[in-house]
Amino acid sequence: MNKNQKVGLAVIVILGITSLIGCNPNEAYGQISKLLGREEQEEQVSLIERINRDTLERKNRQKRDKLEWESHQKELIRARLGGFSNRVKKKADQLNWEKNNGKYRCDNPSCNIEVFPAKKARKGVKQPPNQKERDHIIPKADGGSNKIDNAQILCLKCNRKKGTGELKPCC
Repeated sequence: MNKNQKVGLAVIVILGITSLIGCNPNEAYGQISKLLGREEQEEQVSLIERINRDTLERKNRQKRDKLEWESHQKELIRARLGGFSNRVKKKADQLNWEKNNGKYRCDNPSCNIEVFPAKKARKGVKQPPNQKERDHIIPKADGGSNKIDNAQILCLKCNRKKGTGELKPCC
């Protein structure tokens, strides 16, 4: 085996050991010592250091890319699924209250049951079907806005039945 073949084999061993097993440079150096003679070992130390530096840089780049991707995904979700502001929620509640003479009612004409503010969700406790929910008339998925003219009050049952589609007859 000539010198170039030994160096090539050493590179393969270094990459295999550092990447797959995750060992440190000293362990990799020990493995190379078994394959190479003493005069070639010193040459390989700098090669090991370079490969370890490259491996560390690659791992850091992967972490950074993953964090950037996750951050971007969160921004997309917020933009796509963002809800009404507190001001719009209060205004929608107020309009519904005034329209129905001091009571909250489902805005679905075929339902129109009295609805009540939601209680804090608890594990194992089913929400009542007449729970008040604020809904987008034109769904966000279809380009609807978070403005007051796109808000309506529905009961839980009507809102679940509607999903991201159009309001359907209820009950």
